[in-house]
Amino acid sequence: MKPRENDAAAVDEGSGILYHGNPRRRRPRAWWTLVPLVLGLILCLSVTVEAGMVYGRVYGAEDVFKGGDAFELEKKGGKTIEVKTDESRGYSIILEPGIYRVRFKRDGTLWEAWIQSSSGSLRQDIHLKRK
Repeated sequence: MKPRENDAAAVDEGSGILYHGNPRRRRPRAWWTLVPLVLGLILCLSVTVEAGMVYGRVYGAEDVFKGGDAFELEKKGGKTIEVKTDESRGYSIILEPGIYRVRFKRDGTLWEAWIQSSSGSLRQDIHLKRK
């Protein structure tokens, strides 16, 4: 098979790098593939730096709240997150920094509490009170 004219290999005299393909096209392609990867990494790091883990146990609710039950976290602006506890009423979640209202409703009775999240790990036991 006869090679085409554009398939010739070329050596850059300054660096000694051997280029295959069109000799007019001597830009390394790897640079363009790294740009999205680096931007994605920066974005992931910036999001995880702002969020922090909040963990603890749920108390109160006069034995109405059982292990495995779920409660809602509501941040200002109406964003609601449902959190399910383990069998010992423990929870752990990654949240953006801020103050959250905890709400638990059973049999028409509303129980509330407040927790706070920061950019680091923080233990926040929830003490539900009847509203």
